[in-house]
Formats: sequence, structure tokens, C-alpha cells
Amino acid sequence: MSSNRANIEDELPTDGPAQLSVVRPVEAAVEQSEAAQAAAEFDEFIYVLSHDLRASIRTLVEVPQWIGEDLVAEGHAISETMNENLSMMEVHAHRLDQMLIDLLAHSRIGRMQKIQNISISRAMKSVMDGMSVPDGFEVVQNFGHDQIQIGATDIVTLLSAILSNAIKHHDKETGHFAITTEREADELILRVQDNGPGIPVKYRDRVFEVMTTLRPRDEVEGSGMGLALVKKIVSFYGGRLDWVDTETGAGTGFVIHLPLVSTRVVS
Repeated sequence: MSSNRANIEDELPTDGPAQLSVVRPVEAAVEQSEAAQAAAEFDEFIYVLSHDLRASIRTLVEVPQWIGEDLVAEGHAISETMNENLSMMEVHAHRLDQMLIDLLAHSRIGRMQKIQNISISRAMKSVMDGMSVPDGFEVVQNFGHDQIQIGATDIVTLLSAILSNAIKHHDKETGHFAITTEREADELILRVQDNGPGIPVKYRDRVFEVMTTLRPRDEVEGSGMGLALVKKIVSFYGGRLDWVDTETGAGTGFVIHLPLVSTRVVS
């Protein structure tokens, strides 16, 4: 019996690297799971915080108007300076409210929805119906492949963020935006292109950061969350985004690759 045990022990690996080769994948899996859990908990925290803060922010949006109405009702003249200050308060309150709305959208990616087969054309119609597209701005759509498995809210958020970003940062009175889809193997290929000012190569990583804008918010109203939403959705579903090289001032274009069949489970 002791002889058999000795033979078995002799066959067991005793060198450090062999043992580590087994332990490291386990440790990596545990670390990945813990990181995913921490990210989910943080998203939940941001959702609750943003949701609760919005009630107060909505009141702040109304306060400047109430002050102006009360002053007029009591017979006080509103000076030009006072009117400018009240307007500034209202603008910044609206801006803060929009930031919270976008933070809520960011925290909901991959959550609180069902992954299902979605018609991209119908999702785009929902986006167009809810967005004010300026006169003279042409939106061209060609969905060669129209179906994908994805969260119903996430696909609308993705398309809305891409289109609104193109419109918001366009530098001309008239504009052109094209969005097309096609299928390659088991992927949906979504291509977008506009004829706006474009994004310099040195800023192409930065624009996907949360609350980042390349121009002052007094020039372009926005929270700086649009492309951050795009990045998170593409990453969550295991896709990737490739830039289309264009000349300076010749617009912005990129290609999004998304799996047609999602393996993700939303919470």
C-alpha cells in the first residue's frame, strides 16, 4: 500500500510553474467575476443616485422661471442683468438634468431589458420619431440585414447616440448622415458616415470617454456621453468599432461589428 502511494506521489507534479499553470486560470476567472460584479454594483449605484437626484434637478429647472414670474407679479422690473442670470441658471439646470439622463442610460446598458430579435429598421424609426432632425439634414438608411439579437433599449440607445452626435457636432446648415447594415458570416456590420467636421486622429480615443467633449459646452450643448454610450454597448455585446479614415474636414465614419446572436444575459 505504502509502495503504491509512493509511486503515485512520485508522478504528481511538484515544480512551481506546473502548479501555477493550473492556479492562474482559476485566479483569473475569480478576478474577472469579481470585476464584473463590482461593475454591476457600480452601475446600480449610478442608476439609483441619478434617478433620485433627478427629482431635485427638475425642481431647479423650474425655479428661475418661478422667480421671474414672482418678481413680475409683485411689480418688480427685471433688469437685463437679472434676466441673463436667471437664464444662465435655467441653462445649467437643464444641462445637469441631461447629464443625469445620460448617466441613467449608461448605467442601464445590458440591464433592465430583454435580449431578443430586433428589427434595426424599426429601432431606427423609433429614434427618428423621437428626435428633432434639423431642416436640411438628410438621413439615408439602407438596412441590407435587418435583424440582430440585442437588448431592445440598447439598440435604440446605440442608434440614437450615433445620430444625435452627428447632428449636434455638424458645422454646416445642411448635412448628410448615412447608416447601412449588412451581414458578414455571424456578424452584423453597421456602417455610419457623415459629412461634418470630422474627428482628428489624436482625439479618437478620447471622444469615447465619459462626459468628454472636444468643444466647449457653451458652443455645443451636450453631456459628452454620446460616444461613451456607443463604446459601452459595443463592448458589452462583444463587438468592436473600427474608424474609417477620412481627410480632415471630410466627416466622420466608423464601422461597428456586432455578433448576430448574443451570448450575453442581461440583469
